[in-house]
Amino acid sequence: AAMPGFIGCKLCPDLVFVRPNFGRYTHYSGLARKVFQRYDPNFFATSLDEAYLDITEVCSERGITGEEVASELRDAVHQETGLTCSAGVAPNRMIAKVCSDINKPNGQFILPNDRDAVTTFVSTLPIRKVLYSKKVHVRYGSVLLAHYSFHIIFHIFTLVRHLGYDIFHCTVLHRFVI
Repeated sequence: AAMPGFIGCKLCPDLVFVRPNFGRYTHYSGLARKVFQRYDPNFFATSLDEAYLDITEVCSERGITGEEVASELRDAVHQETGLTCSAGVAPNRMIAKVCSDINKPNGQFILPNDRDAVTTFVSTLPIRKVLYSKKVHVRYGSVLLAHYSFHIIFHIFTLVRHLGYDIFHCTVLHRFVI
């Protein structure tokens, strides 16, 4: 759960720790990555259980939607590994990551590649959801939140753009294997 053990023990005194099996994790991650490669040979894996795929070309070549690709890909991962996974389809990686968390476990969320839909969606997010990937940005965002009492990302939309994020890039599929 990406939580330190001592905090987990405080929250759940009967917590049982299971010894990790990284060989097994690596094996199943490799199987999932073979599936990803079929959809985007240049996919970007951020860890054993998370990867980003640009599905723009697949959608265009096959005349299908991002939703159909996500569903197909999730089914293929399940068939190959026996594991379920979640997916988010959005105009860029940052937003796709957030979308992948919405219908967990074993679900998907599709955000249309439309400026109004994206702006509306992003405007409701806490800053920590959007600026998760750069520690310095999260710290800067947290300072802004504390100092100015901003509660939603809409108020710092210009900051996000100033930091170099282009939220209207190509369609990106974020994959998160559970």
